[in-house]
Amino acid sequence: MINNVKAWLEDGTVDVFLGYREMDHHPLPHCFTREQMEEVDDLVISPARYPLEKIATHMTALEPDIKIGMLARDCNDRALNVLYLWNQLKSENVRTLGVNCCPSRLKAHGDCSYLEPEKIGAYKKQVGVDNNQSPEALDSYGQKERLNRWMYEFQKCIKCYGCRNICPVCFCKECSLEHDELVKTGPLLP
Repeated sequence: MINNVKAWLEDGTVDVFLGYREMDHHPLPHCFTREQMEEVDDLVISPARYPLEKIATHMTALEPDIKIGMLARDCNDRALNVLYLWNQLKSENVRTLGVNCCPSRLKAHGDCSYLEPEKIGAYKKQVGVDNNQSPEALDSYGQKERLNRWMYEFQKCIKCYGCRNICPVCFCKECSLEHDELVKTGPLLP
């Protein structure tokens, strides 16, 4: 993998490569460049999950024609596809190196335990919130049911913006979460 990244940077296939570099024993997102090629030897694959594709959208907002390489799990590839559809990234300017961690028809199950179905608590069952519903079931909801479902989730919101910051396909210039009339700040528990 390191040799691939070096080759891409050297031959101009990509201008930068987004991956992980260990800093103080923690794998953190890092932008590898041609100018600092020696850093590529520090590229690591880790169970850490940062939205590298979100970093890519910020970079292309500043420099639209930048060519970006990045590590990508199956979930990153799905997020990239959404960003291509919404014209946030140009697929011809993005190259990925696949990292196996998630189950698929082609790969064995890895460390994606968060993909296992969640248990539904009694209250959620009572109010009709099922984390395991199929997309088809959710599509059958009317507008009022959809709004009620979101309002149920938003009543727990403490306005930390973690959801917005980690979501790889969140790119709006003005965020609805910042408006108190739409989403009120929930109470902080002791």
